[in-house]
Amino acid sequence: PNKELLHNLNVPDQFVGSGTSYLTHYLTDETNDPVMNRIKALKLRNSEDDKVKIFFVPSYLNGDDGVFNMPYYDLLVGMDLTVFPSYYEPWGYTPLESLAFKVPTLTTTLAGFGLWVKEHYNMEHPGIEIIHREDGDTNSVAMAIAEWVRNYTTEGIAETDRDRNNAKDVSRIALWDNLITYYKQAYAMALDRVNERLKEMPMGDLNQNLSFIEKQLTVNNPSWVSVMIHRSIPEKLLALETISKNLWWCWHDEARELFRMIDVDKWRECGHNPIVLLDSISLNRYKQLENDPGFVKKLEEVYEHFQEYMEGKKQMSGDGVAYFSMEYGLHTSLKIYSGGLGILAGDYLNQNRTLTRQDWKPVIRELRLLQWGYCTDMVILPRSCLLRGNRKLSMKLRIL
Repeated sequence: PNKELLHNLNVPDQFVGSGTSYLTHYLTDETNDPVMNRIKALKLRNSEDDKVKIFFVPSYLNGDDGVFNMPYYDLLVGMDLTVFPSYYEPWGYTPLESLAFKVPTLTTTLAGFGLWVKEHYNMEHPGIEIIHREDGDTNSVAMAIAEWVRNYTTEGIAETDRDRNNAKDVSRIALWDNLITYYKQAYAMALDRVNERLKEMPMGDLNQNLSFIEKQLTVNNPSWVSVMIHRSIPEKLLALETISKNLWWCWHDEARELFRMIDVDKWRECGHNPIVLLDSISLNRYKQLENDPGFVKKLEEVYEHFQEYMEGKKQMSGDGVAYFSMEYGLHTSLKIYSGGLGILAGDYLNQNRTLTRQDWKPVIRELRLLQWGYCTDMVILPRSCLLRGNRKLSMKLRIL
């Protein structure tokens, strides 16, 4: 948490100036953060004359963030409006959450939930605004959002209550009581298809001995062999390889700092991907790091913490938990997510590590990878994300 902010909240009579007036929590790389850079480019300074005030909260609101110390839903219920102008969102659970708490919200036609409301709620819905959005219309979308917010500020108490009650009513179409019928229909259809395929399968004597004749084809085509050239890391630095292959590093500042110490420019160029970073480092640089006492000491400290964390696996007990999701937002360098659902799934995984060791349970996470099926969400940025395809790969990733 921002220490200057905490001081000013606790001792308002002894105000201390902060390096930034936006952040509630420190960023690891504030200089290169796209949201911060966009705020500065628009010259939004949170001054008394600014009509728009911005509070950037780069923290998971789990009730123990150090500033609000309230769960996300406790904060959400106190909001007047929420805005989620998605460029791409397979579903978009955040607008639905707002509606469930009677908070009017905004989404777009590029969010699955927005389209779903338009199709299944055949009445006026002042509790949710669904803006039409396409490629290249960022300015018109921004103007539509501003107009919606401005109109809300002019409403009276009766209109505000109408909007809130309608928000709650719209959310009811997503109740499980209303969706269970479709689930049962889909399940019955799946069973029927299985039964049809079983009837078409040859059910002869599966134990009979079958003879096969293998024919060797002679061809003149060249035989191609794939060659994988692996990096050569000095023995003293081998712990880097181990740490880079476990997502533990992305949750610990000391591990990220370790990779930045190798080469800060390459660390940024490779998108904060430690595996790519280690592949790009020259042998001469590895030798320099090997003879750098400060770096070696840092590596030993980080690796010791990593080993302590991994030792916790031995203390797991009880039944495990299996969690399936189509995407996981674990880190920007691992492109296996596309929207809010993936970020939520990644947060669940992140939260597992915060449990006390006696509460640890084995968690198996499974997903099907989509090549290029991802985007990067940024708030108040033009063309904030791009879906480049959804061609499926016949691969599965299991995270233990």
